Amino acid sequence: MNDNFWTWLNKYPGVNSLAKLNILKDKYLNNNIKYIHITGTNGKGSVARYLHAVLSQNLNLKVGLFTSPHILVINERIIINNQMISDQDFLRIKTLILDDVNKYQLGFFAILTLIALIYFQEQKVSWAVIEVGIGGLFDATNIIKSDYAVLTSLAKDHSEILGNNLLLILNQKLGIIKPTTKKFFVSGNIKESLKQIIANQIKTEIYFSKKIINQGYILENQTLTLLIINTLFPNLDNKAIWETINQTEVLLRFQMIKIFNRTIYFDVAHNVAGVNALIKILKLNKIAIDQIIFSALKVKQPNLLIEKLSSNLTSNIIVCENHHHLSIIGEKFDLDKMILNVKENSTILVTGSCYFAALVYQEILLKEKDI
Repeated sequence: MNDNFWTWLNKYPGVNSLAKLNILKDKYLNNNIKYIHITGTNGKGSVARYLHAVLSQNLNLKVGLFTSPHILVINERIIINNQMISDQDFLRIKTLILDDVNKYQLGFFAILTLIALIYFQEQKVSWAVIEVGIGGLFDATNIIKSDYAVLTSLAKDHSEILGNNLLLILNQKLGIIKPTTKKFFVSGNIKESLKQIIANQIKTEIYFSKKIINQGYILENQTLTLLIINTLFPNLDNKAIWETINQTEVLLRFQMIKIFNRTIYFDVAHNVAGVNALIKILKLNKIAIDQIIFSALKVKQPNLLIEKLSSNLTSNIIVCENHHHLSIIGEKFDLDKMILNVKENSTILVTGSCYFAALVYQEILLKEKDI
């Protein structure tokens, strides 16, 4: 996507604008798409990508996918059958909605949500997998009337918006369930006390996935995906499902690359639950980390995250700033100093803010092209 579009989009700060979107939905949208709406503290992006892959590849359906944030280009957020929306379609739909964007002062995320939903409708997708931005109840994506809802995990995050305890956060996330929602799928690793609250509060048919013990968050997300597919499409072969899931790459989610004679792991663990899960999966796989390159936002308890990483993995941590306005103070990332000057055959972990991990990932790819 060209820089002019990005500059224009960033003129509209704000995250949700659900109330404003609801004014516009009858103008731009209809209800001829089956929606799977996914919320959760961590894991929702991975489950969304797994579902999109299985629905489009194993069932030959035309499937839309809306996720956030993006890693390399903003077009990644809006996909149909593994093809990103084109720059031309992005700009065309921008022109279509521009008067209403200005009239109602829609926020950044609401604009992207509206563009995605219009695009999916225009392209006549039969299913769309929609990842919540923050929470659920007041999120811009809650403009949809979902057929199926998913809760991947629950932990404290975005407390300034969602509340400072798990019950408040849960109530926000349960807000995606509508009268139209036929089934609700929940990770088996949610606390038992919260499962009981969900069972008592939700009238929609509920399915809890198998609890995964001592295996790591990747298998938790994959098991939840399998439950959803098995329930909605019981005749689909499990072996084929697993093959598709295992072949689906989820960028910066425990992603390993071998480059410059070094092994680099990327993981966008940006909250306490995410860092705990990352530490667990590294230890389960007996992966020793020689150096950590870390960045985070000020609101994410960065000192606690650094303490957990240093006490469990290595004290060799470089703390960096990122380009978000809420970035912690730190060094500017330097590829030569922080990666290329590390001894060969080292294992490096890049983690924390998605904004930062994406920056490092892009710089590595650019450097690789130059060599």
